[in-house]
Amino acid sequence: MIIFQIIEKMWELAIVIFSFIFFALKNIVSFLISLYILPFILIYGCSPFSPEKYLSIEDIQGTWVPTQRTVYEWVKNTEATNQLVFRADGTFTAIFQAPLPFGIEELFINIEEGEDTACDYAVEGTFHMTKVNHYQRVERGDRVELEWNGIKEGGEKVRYMSSLDVTVPENSGFFEEVAFRPQKGKDFNLFFYMGDPDSCDTFVFERKKEPSQETKSETKGSTSQ
Repeated sequence: MIIFQIIEKMWELAIVIFSFIFFALKNIVSFLISLYILPFILIYGCSPFSPEKYLSIEDIQGTWVPTQRTVYEWVKNTEATNQLVFRADGTFTAIFQAPLPFGIEELFINIEEGEDTACDYAVEGTFHMTKVNHYQRVERGDRVELEWNGIKEGGEKVRYMSSLDVTVPENSGFFEEVAFRPQKGKDFNLFFYMGDPDSCDTFVFERKKEPSQETKSETKGSTSQ
């Protein structure tokens, strides 16, 4: 297992280096940009000597709510309870109050697009970790795969699946956005695309702060003023 992990890390490192060489050969400006950015990519993203990467279900557990930006852009009822609760045993609960946020059917595909969203939505299921473009269940990964049961018209039982990807927190620095890969102990958000990924429209969740954390944050802000 360790040998395969080393091979995977070395392969990632080689891809990054060759990509930058190809990019740099186009012109001198690209070459200078490559020299400047490459160390950050190696440190934060693909270095085989960097800390252990990827997340486990224990890292995902907790209550997740839409970020302020997401609420502003996509949530109709800003006072509603909209949240995902992930547990260490690999189960989750989703609760969304009506009127449902715009585009939530992209994540919970049993909500038919165009369907009346005046009803609350709640579902329970299981989740596990996968890796982007790999799909197999893994102990540590960079994508959260959701699974839950549903019933179609006529009583047919069906198993639904969808996924959440990992991203840097909002207002992160440039190099964090460019070179980000999830790491244990680092802050991260969960998101899904709203329609075509090329549109860059995303619905983003952040870990819900406990009342004690919110109080500390407000106190720190007041002190700085």
